[in-house]
Amino acid sequence: MEQAIHAVREQYSLLASMVRRPELFVPMLGIWVASFGGALHAPVTTYFQVEVGASTAQIGNFGVIRTAGVLLVSPLYGWLLDRRSAYLPAVLSAFCCTFGCLIHGFAPDVSGLYLASVVLALGAVNFWNVVGAYVALATPREQRHVVVTGFQVQVATLRLIGTSLYPAVDSVLKAAGVEQKLVRYRIHMSECSIFCVVAFIYLVVRFQPAAWAQDDDTKAEAKKAEQPVKKSQVILLLLTSVVQTFGETVVTVLWPLHIRKLGLGSHDFAWLQLVSQLLIILSTLGYPPLTRLLGHRATASSLPMIAGATSALAFLQPDTSLYGQLVHISNVLTFLAVCGTMKVCYQHLTTLAVPASQQGRVFSLLNVLGSVGNIAGNIVATRFSEHATPFSSKGATPFLVTSSLFCTVGCAVVGLLCVPMEEISSFKRVHASEGHVPE
Repeated sequence: MEQAIHAVREQYSLLASMVRRPELFVPMLGIWVASFGGALHAPVTTYFQVEVGASTAQIGNFGVIRTAGVLLVSPLYGWLLDRRSAYLPAVLSAFCCTFGCLIHGFAPDVSGLYLASVVLALGAVNFWNVVGAYVALATPREQRHVVVTGFQVQVATLRLIGTSLYPAVDSVLKAAGVEQKLVRYRIHMSECSIFCVVAFIYLVVRFQPAAWAQDDDTKAEAKKAEQPVKKSQVILLLLTSVVQTFGETVVTVLWPLHIRKLGLGSHDFAWLQLVSQLLIILSTLGYPPLTRLLGHRATASSLPMIAGATSALAFLQPDTSLYGQLVHISNVLTFLAVCGTMKVCYQHLTTLAVPASQQGRVFSLLNVLGSVGNIAGNIVATRFSEHATPFSSKGATPFLVTSSLFCTVGCAVVGLLCVPMEEISSFKRVHASEGHVPE
């Protein structure tokens, strides 16, 4: 309980610091608005595209374009950020996010949707990546775990609130006499854009990036913070991030289909999704106290082990009884919560493992690898969902692969993530106990 209270106080201190410091508040305002507004229209996005005239294949093309943009453009934003020019990548990515969404909401036909996808692909997703990296680098090293966690928690919370409010907003529009689907959908799609335009103008005019926190450190502190880490450790952290995204994608793609086999319907699944989002937020919030309690290596190795075990227990048992349903649901919810924590864990450790001069490129690389894991997860989940082997039943192959990968990287972390990270862990625990997020 004491650790939980301390975690909440840390996050409150972080949020208060973001609000009080203009160099953090200005870009974070854009993140808050975009996260909430994007979630507000997320439930209706696909339906809107269908009403405009897009086919199923064309809707798939929009996703391919945006994913290709992440893979191709993210390194450019990372390079710009490493040149200590946070203003330019933040403004460019915010521009693509704001006006890509605006074009999308007012698209008269499929060509307009394609144009919007191209603009969004040029930097929309990178807005979260750039601001997240900037805020982390503008914060002292010993508090970075709190910042990385807090950023994810704030975004996830606002997205959850936005998604939850969609039915109420849609009901208000119907009560106001807006009955035509396309008109109502356009209003939903425009809600985010209008506020994002204001936030974008505010960003352009008021954003004055802070210097990286390490620029003000003494030479001794900088030397300690920049101690060398083996390349094998960095590669392992990056590969584990890919496995995390891969496994999470496999489970989220196939979970609705598995739910149907257990006799549960769409309404049941909607409630389970809501519970899973809440658990992900809570588990992510618990990452800083978990590292203080266990240390980096124990935390980083136990999370993939738990993910591997829960994915196997959830999907490799065919029991459709009430007990089987409870076993399945509890393990899937645990798996998703652990994956949320794992994402923060390996992002945090990767940023600690490389010099400050390469942080922007590292955040961009994590973004690219996340897309690679997502693509691989979709391919394995959809191509092998009905596959059977001499060692597994029909449909079990994707989950066997997922469980095996998580257990493998968990064992690898125990062997490779050793001395340098443990020294960083001790250094961070000492300083974290001295206070909250600095002003």
